[in-house]
Amino acid sequence: MAKKYFWLKLKDNFFKQKSIKKLRKMAGGDTFTIIYLKMQLLSLTNEGKLYYEGVEDNFVEELALELDENVEDIQMTVLYLQKNNLIEFGELPDEYILPEVVGSIGSETAAAERKRQQRAREREKLLLENKKCDNVTTKSQLVTNSHTEIEINKEIDIEKDIEREKKNHLLSLSYKEKLTELKKIIMKATNSNEHQVNLVFQPSRYQNIIDDLLLNIYNSDYLQGETDKIPPLSTYTTESQINKIMAGFYKTHNKAKDKIGIETLQYKTNNSLDDIL
Repeated sequence: MAKKYFWLKLKDNFFKQKSIKKLRKMAGGDTFTIIYLKMQLLSLTNEGKLYYEGVEDNFVEELALELDENVEDIQMTVLYLQKNNLIEFGELPDEYILPEVVGSIGSETAAAERKRQQRAREREKLLLENKKCDNVTTKSQLVTNSHTEIEINKEIDIEKDIEREKKNHLLSLSYKEKLTELKKIIMKATNSNEHQVNLVFQPSRYQNIIDDLLLNIYNSDYLQGETDKIPPLSTYTTESQINKIMAGFYKTHNKAKDKIGIETLQYKTNNSLDDIL
């Protein structure tokens, strides 16, 4: 099985939350806070869930063993988390959910990490090559760029047709059907089940933006779960991340086309017709 890396996206206001402030002010509160963070990290590979496996007499004692913490401290922490809805019972027996973790998990496979590093090396190599060739221009480049512009225009026409089809598809759906489609995309892209999505999904948040939101998602391989990297649930459910989607932040670009377009513009800017002829 391919190795996979996980990380917890801790909110920047984590320590400003009233529930955490109150926890820290308790006797032993700093220890309880560390335990809570360790519980979140422990749940990452199970999408924010913890399980009692029966190794010890109960969940608290088993968690103390797993985290190398005092049983009494674990018990106090779990009781506080239950009281403040920071830990919930799951659908399965002996399953516990940390709702703050759901939607805050990032992950990628080892293969994806290698690809990312390889792409970074290729970009550096390309920059060096481009720097060496900045002042080199030929007639063949002009011909190639002309053909490339024709191909780009054809691609743009195709993209416009696809965009029209997407809009027509959305026009045929009711608001409820659009929400269902959005949830299906989120579940597929984040590898989440319906229960996990429902915990953080707020339909009212999408009421006035559902069409534009779906169109932007359709234009992103990442948001549709078509890349190696898995987006967290928060990408689709928090206001700041939704604003990024609406701004086209995750749009999939044709890198080859963009690169050629930039080179063509630079070539035309730096060379007059007299220089070429």
